[in-house]
Amino acid sequence: MLDNMIKDLVCPVCEEGDLSYDHGATFKAFNDIFELEDVVGIVDGVIEQFLVFNCLNCGTKVRLTYKEIEKMLRKDITKRILTLKASGELDRGLTVRNRYYIYCGMCSGFDGRGSCPKVVYDNCNLKKVPNVI
Repeated sequence: MLDNMIKDLVCPVCEEGDLSYDHGATFKAFNDIFELEDVVGIVDGVIEQFLVFNCLNCGTKVRLTYKEIEKMLRKDITKRILTLKASGELDRGLTVRNRYYIYCGMCSGFDGRGSCPKVVYDNCNLKKVPNVI
């Protein structure tokens, strides 16, 4: 899941290109910063410092901390949710749709055999008509 979210990061320099995580550049940056004597510093959370990304549009190398990545992802998720909410798609996507029909036999129904979805069945006035001749 995190991989898919990282793919949605946008370059802070050109604001158009997607960012691609660069394993090699990240490892090289850590190798340049730390010496073998700094083992305690490495164990204590070097990974928390930054990750290196390449912009696929402008080619810029960007160092982002986890806090910056989290902030960018939260903004992106918020923007998507607000867009879906404004268009009404969020409510439609979250509603549970029952995939069954209820049989009453008073009419041909939605399925042609006298059955209708629960919403129609609950509001139908035909089922209140006595079924006696």
